[in-house]
Amino acid sequence: MMQQMRNPKTLKVGLWALLALVIPSFVFFYGFGTQGPSPGPSAFDSIAFVTVKTGSGKHELNRYDLQEAQRALAQQYAEYYALGAGLQGPVSGQPFENSLKRKEIAEYAASRVAFDDLADESGIYVSRQYVADFLTDMNWTEEVLQAQVRASGKPEGQFIRDIQESLRLDRARNVVSRLSRVSLLEMWQEYRLQNDRVSLEWVEIPVSRLQAQMETTDDEIATYYEENKESYIEPEKRVYRYVMITPEPVGIVQIEDEELQTAYDAIDWESPAAERFKQEPGQEIRHILLRVWDEKTTETVRQQIEELKGRLESGEQFDALANEYTEDVNNLSEGTPGGGVVPTRMNEDTMEELIADYGEVWAETLFGMQEGETSGIIESRDMLMIARVEKVYEEQKTFDELRSQLTSEIRAERMEAEREKQTAKVDEEELRLRRIVAEQTTLEGIAAEVNVDIQVTSPIISTRTSLPTIGSLASNQETVQSLETGVPSPVMRTDTNGAMSALGDRLVVLEISEVQPERPQTLDEARRRVDSAVKRQKAVDRAREISVSLKEKLTDGIELSEAASEFETDEFKLTPGNTPAPVALSEPPPVFSASRQKFANEMLVSGEGDVIAFESGSGEFVFAIVVARVLEHLEPDQATFLGEMAAIEREFNRVKSLAFVEEWRRDALKRLNPDYNEDYIAEDDPRVARRRARRGS
Repeated sequence: MMQQMRNPKTLKVGLWALLALVIPSFVFFYGFGTQGPSPGPSAFDSIAFVTVKTGSGKHELNRYDLQEAQRALAQQYAEYYALGAGLQGPVSGQPFENSLKRKEIAEYAASRVAFDDLADESGIYVSRQYVADFLTDMNWTEEVLQAQVRASGKPEGQFIRDIQESLRLDRARNVVSRLSRVSLLEMWQEYRLQNDRVSLEWVEIPVSRLQAQMETTDDEIATYYEENKESYIEPEKRVYRYVMITPEPVGIVQIEDEELQTAYDAIDWESPAAERFKQEPGQEIRHILLRVWDEKTTETVRQQIEELKGRLESGEQFDALANEYTEDVNNLSEGTPGGGVVPTRMNEDTMEELIADYGEVWAETLFGMQEGETSGIIESRDMLMIARVEKVYEEQKTFDELRSQLTSEIRAERMEAEREKQTAKVDEEELRLRRIVAEQTTLEGIAAEVNVDIQVTSPIISTRTSLPTIGSLASNQETVQSLETGVPSPVMRTDTNGAMSALGDRLVVLEISEVQPERPQTLDEARRRVDSAVKRQKAVDRAREISVSLKEKLTDGIELSEAASEFETDEFKLTPGNTPAPVALSEPPPVFSASRQKFANEMLVSGEGDVIAFESGSGEFVFAIVVARVLEHLEPDQATFLGEMAAIEREFNRVKSLAFVEEWRRDALKRLNPDYNEDYIAEDDPRVARRRARRGS
């Protein structure tokens, strides 16, 4: 069991299951190691976006608190995603930041107050010495610390206090997680989930194929449209005018042979840095091998190898003869000059294995031979061979062997230098553009000063920050969303990760030239979508009818293929399937993968002959219904479970404790009953703003 639980596939399943439990994530603490520069103070930082009242007083969380919470929560999501997907190495939370709902961020920030209170109640204190020991354990040198302080944009004292508070909250979280307990029943269910096996037969009823057969009437379309008008809203759109300055791309640097030779000659082979230019010394060997099967053929094989030796001495190509005669398929060439298959490589690492294959005589004969040298006839065990040393590898690679590596290294250094120059130019251009924007009040004036044309976008949904022809402005999201019509924006950079891009950051000044307000679509505009929705609903209803009838027939013992054939038409076929061998509940056949958790839950309580229906899909969106009959259910041995129970408890409790902390956090939020500023929350969903507007009117 422990081997299974340590298996990456099993852990991956467990982690994804955990994600389903804990998203939105439980409170961790500020991800100080991943924070970018803190926003500067503004008039908005003091506004309370979330207010929390506790026994210790009133806590008001402002924009700064929420920005910090957004970064920390996004980092937590990234780490969970990496664990579930089996990714290695550090991950960045930045890609997750813009997908977080504002309510989600507000809850995360508010529940931090609950952990803060718990730390107070539990008398948890983190000293400066504890912080110092923690950073030492993380291998943070003074240089690393100072680099992190600079990146955070905070004074060093504040940065250390943030770490101190993070560690304090971590210890408070541990107080909660230690209260988690795993019951014997839970462990047995988890053990069965990984070890139970079932064999099934099933039939899938695909909604999409039924949908193609559905017909709709004008009355059905009109009725559905009236009942679901809020789903057919044309969102607010903006037309932007903009000025953009694009840096010259960094081209591919060409490296001449003379420069490569100079770099090769400058290598200090005694230095540690030269290790990357070295290799395991050895030889590449190709041979013609004939096997001696019994005494009667020995003389025949010897005559044949003697004949081949003579042909080699008369000038015939070794590769051609090896291709035609060798009986060692691993050493065949493909008949082209030099051979197509890599020859046998003999060095200290492979010597033992090669001696096992070809014998000591073969290795002793070839060891020390020169490049291009051909051996005489080698007799070893039941083989007669003629071998040729194709290449000799010295520890120090030759110039030709290093040509590609040196080219790549020099080119990378040169391009990095070019990128640094480009970045410096963009920084300088940004300062100039900022001065111009401060002096000019119109986009026309800015364009004239920088000598570029004003460009215009097509209508774009207002909430989007990835703009066609401009690029992503996600890191400037708040600036873009707060623009006023006809007023040029501050200077913004597109999110192109300039250090990794041949193009680099572009500088943009935006202006809203037109706002197309949100409006309900007419029935004619929405007809195609409404028609599709009505057909889908009718198809789902029909699929459910078929599944009920199929389930009844299979329960009565009718063969699956016979039951399925009763619902088939020329346009609609049901294809039965089955498991050739019993499968684990945690690894269902693909047809059940969209209902993996439901499949596992149903199968845990199933017996042979049971018939079960699964709706595959997300929420109300059903794309298939699967009706399955259990042919065999194999449960694991309980004695084995009891022997491994202690190890199972350790592993399972580690995962369960995370969900336990999340449950504690949600209970704490209910107790705190935080007050969320609607001006902040409503931007998640325009419908919230509309409902608020209706209440106000």
